[in-house]
Amino acid sequence: MINYDLLNLLEKVLGKGRRTSGNNYAFFSPFITHYKPKLEINLTVNNNSDNPWHCWVSNAKGRNIKALFKSMKVNRSFYDDLNKILGTRVLYADDSNKNEHEELSLPNEFIRLADYSKQTDKLLRLELKRAIEYLKKRGLTKTDILRYDIGYCPSGKYFGRIIIPSYDANYELNYFVSRTVFEDELYKHKNPKVSKDVIGFESFINWDEPITLVEGAFDAITARFNAIPLFGKTLSNKLKEKIILRRPPKVIVALDNDAKVDAFRISNYLLSNGIDVSILNMQAKDVNELGFNNFSVIKKQTPKTDSYDIIKQRILYA
Repeated sequence: MINYDLLNLLEKVLGKGRRTSGNNYAFFSPFITHYKPKLEINLTVNNNSDNPWHCWVSNAKGRNIKALFKSMKVNRSFYDDLNKILGTRVLYADDSNKNEHEELSLPNEFIRLADYSKQTDKLLRLELKRAIEYLKKRGLTKTDILRYDIGYCPSGKYFGRIIIPSYDANYELNYFVSRTVFEDELYKHKNPKVSKDVIGFESFINWDEPITLVEGAFDAITARFNAIPLFGKTLSNKLKEKIILRRPPKVIVALDNDAKVDAFRISNYLLSNGIDVSILNMQAKDVNELGFNNFSVIKKQTPKTDSYDIIKQRILYA
């Protein structure tokens, strides 16, 4: 539920806001001059009693409105009004999805691979090094490991597995995937039993630029720029809603070749909603197998797809 008293206060400070998705509102940013409203604020108090905000251009961000006001150096009277409004914060807490996500958290055994050098236990360092070497073989860099908060579990339910978290627009965990480093392991992937109705890697996405849809987390990391892992082959409801609301200039569909039917279905849905689409021919490989350079060439050379192209390709792959 939106706190409309808070919205009215923010509009006094920032000017008229525009609803984007969920309970988020966008305002013209006080941190940078831009012709579009780039400061996005969640008007539903989360479980930590915060209203996260983020300027998508300047990258200014914070957990609550007081931090925003402090950054703007607003008049003291606005702080007083804010304190009065947030005095009833419990009435505006949104618990509608609490049960769905309450069990989602990173494993207790999770160790960030970026902290490898801080470990003093020799055996643990060897395990972490093995995980890092595995990631290097998959084409990931130290920067990727740090940027995506990638970790490893040396014990527990996810023993011997790389953990790649996904965070939403408010930088809260919304999913994670795990992949074993042991090639003889029967089950390569083991993921949490929670809802997949999420937007993968949403914290990295700029909706004013073309976005790329891929199947897995490794594919999205390899693609680098504005790539969303579907954690499967279909669009989640939240992703559908966000694409239609934010209307990126183009959606690039880069699913594996064995998912052509799914790629056609996704593309047809987007085209029917007025979204420009390009379906990539992945040359019988996924994005991670292709590598960033080869994938970039394919992406650059692929023209825009229309409904007629989809019909032709459906016949070709029937």
